Amino acid sequence: LASGHHVVILFPSHDTEPELLEVMDIEPIATSCFGKADGEASIMIRGGAPPYTVDLPGANIQGGTILLAGLEGKDYMLTITDANGCEIPVIFIVDSPLPLEVDVRIEKTACPGESNGALIALPTGGFGPTQSFPKFFRIYSNTCHVFGG
Repeated sequence: LASGHHVVILFPSHDTEPELLEVMDIEPIATSCFGKADGEASIMIRGGAPPYTVDLPGANIQGGTILLAGLEGKDYMLTITDANGCEIPVIFIVDSPLPLEVDVRIEKTACPGESNGALIALPTGGFGPTQSFPKFFRIYSNTCHVFGG
């Protein structure tokens, strides 16, 4: 360069690296019943180069938030990919209640030829306490009457 005043024009480089693609938070929501695919998950990500994709059909991607709905109660191992092909694994669990089961026991055996037996039904499984149990059943002439609570 010759001596004197010179004008230098700087252009931004298009070769800059985006921020590291990372998962900020995962918020799974459990299913309401055993075997029901109504669980959800919200995954917050940042960095990388939008737009993002996830290897689960039906994902709703809104900026850095990925909303997943209609999930079964199970472990999930997904991959989030940005526009540059950078990938990050995502692992989370959608909880599900245990199957609701009822243990029915003979409380009082019916006398031969009579309809005076009694059963007790005790539920197990599910989320939280079950309501209105135990229930007592009396058998009268091939009909069942529920009482107690």
